[in-house]
Amino acid sequence: MRGRGPARGPAYALIGTAALADEVASGRITAVLGVTDPEPLPPDSRLLKLPGAFLTPHPAGSLGNELRRLGSAAADEVEHPVTGVPFARTVRGEELAHSA
Repeated sequence: MRGRGPARGPAYALIGTAALADEVASGRITAVLGVTDPEPLPPDSRLLKLPGAFLTPHPAGSLGNELRRLGSAAADEVEHPVTGVPFARTVRGEELAHSA
């Protein structure tokens, strides 16, 4: 691994995206990715279509209390439409391709 700290984005690219897609497509490995290079992946990326590739939201290294707050905020947002309370955060369609 180049640099110090967690691997993240193009500065710390650890594996080529094309090579990773080839290995996942072969069935030799499964990939679970919280970040990609490039980020976000282009809409035509093979990784978005392969059954052995799973892309997850990246919690940016959250631990302990941060994870509880993230979970609580997500649960609150799911509850809002049921209780008639407006969403706490606005989600814009144009942001969906870039958000986790």
